[in-house]
Amino acid sequence: MEFHTSFATAMLTAAASLLLSACTNNNDNDRPVSVFEASRVEGIWSAPAYGKIFEFTRSDNGYNSTMFHVTDNSCLHGKLESNLTVEDLARVIRLSDTEDQIEIRRAGRVLAPGVNYTRLTQLPDLCTDTQRLAVKGESGYQFDPQADFQIFWDTFNELYIDFGLSGTDWLQIYNEAQEELSIINTEEELAGLFAKMITPLQDGHNVIVRGDLGNGVLSLLDSDAEFDEFSVSLKPDFVDTILAEYASINGLSLPLEDSQQAGFETYLEEQEFLTEEIILGYAVSPLRRSANDFFAWFKLEPNIGYLFIDRLAGFADSEFDVATDTMLAESALNTSLTELQDVDGLIIDLRFNDGGEEEVNLTVARHFIPSTHHAYSKQARLRDSRTPLRDIFLDPSSGQQYLGPIVILTSTRTGSAAEALVLSLRDLPNVSVIGEASAGRFSNTLDARVSSDIAFGLSNEYYFSAAGEWFERVGIPVDEPVSFSTLNQRELKRDFAIERSVELLTQ
Repeated sequence: MEFHTSFATAMLTAAASLLLSACTNNNDNDRPVSVFEASRVEGIWSAPAYGKIFEFTRSDNGYNSTMFHVTDNSCLHGKLESNLTVEDLARVIRLSDTEDQIEIRRAGRVLAPGVNYTRLTQLPDLCTDTQRLAVKGESGYQFDPQADFQIFWDTFNELYIDFGLSGTDWLQIYNEAQEELSIINTEEELAGLFAKMITPLQDGHNVIVRGDLGNGVLSLLDSDAEFDEFSVSLKPDFVDTILAEYASINGLSLPLEDSQQAGFETYLEEQEFLTEEIILGYAVSPLRRSANDFFAWFKLEPNIGYLFIDRLAGFADSEFDVATDTMLAESALNTSLTELQDVDGLIIDLRFNDGGEEEVNLTVARHFIPSTHHAYSKQARLRDSRTPLRDIFLDPSSGQQYLGPIVILTSTRTGSAAEALVLSLRDLPNVSVIGEASAGRFSNTLDARVSSDIAFGLSNEYYFSAAGEWFERVGIPVDEPVSFSTLNQRELKRDFAIERSVELLTQ
């Protein structure tokens, strides 16, 4: 099983979803800090559907936080933080009306829900110092492939959304993998075994990452350090299509050999550039960009607006600065929609967008809704049951809005937070969806780890439309199918989806 070294884009935003971040200066908690009762946070808190326990204690220098990764059979130290202030706690914790529940959100999240935690009277026995398995870097740690394998398998067995989606027998995967454990001697080999185990699931939000976890998963992903990453998706996207096309044109077999990779990468860059040039060929006004160039817009004939959103995170210097990402997205939308306010229809192009931060997708959606709107609902798997369903409602943005006819363009690459954005808007009477059914990977990626330096992510959440539809794996269906950037379209220098959108918007 081969890994590639790159930034783990499939789990960048989700890996930190339950981690405190004391470095941010944005206070987005509903409760003002002045009335935030930090003493109510002290204690032990559990979210079984997310495999997490937090323990908050008070010290002379503030508050300490210890996070544990837990299964029914194991407990590991996760993120440890010291000297947290009341302001730090208030940025990520929301108090409930009862003493036995809190909500933990990523710093900067206001619209996107966090995870509900219930108070425990004491740590489970597995999490005590005498029984907890040491992680790499702690005293007493020893590389134990069997123990790590069991943690990995148990986490998926208890929390993964649905093995039936791919027809995977997870117990059979267990038995087959056990036969290989006897020859596993290194972390690299163990990570390769994990990659082999998740391949049949064909879920792009299942991710294996191997790197230095001494400061936690977030620190690794937000650093310049190299790490190995593996994931596999069900649907071929633009890159896969171009790869197959390149191999066919050159009479090559897949997978490509290392010596053939450079030629393909050059061809891919050429085809991406050509696709963008074709799109820009429809512009009758200057191209405008914002949010680190991930938002772009122009007008095309006859008086139709075009808004391209390349991704829903990463506009700031840090991949995990949700508040700044949201602010920059808000600014880009206010500017673009002001300049496009007089168009007779709007195309929102999400065909290159493979996701990002949920807070950003909800922020974007608010600019296109006329009144309080049920965007979608979500819940998490809890072994043989589920957490209570949470309905996500949005109020319209106080900034610039566009409420005229809209066509959203999607492709098999449109995934994760981008799909949630489509889910939020598709049922509005003025919205149509054209292109290809989306990727079908909705769940936030739940981060976990084993005792060695291997972290992993998995899908544990169900996203439902306001009408209760579940599009995991199959993707959001389109109102009208149009393939994205086929060889024929590129040779003709045409974009059939844009052309069809203009026809619909001018009828």
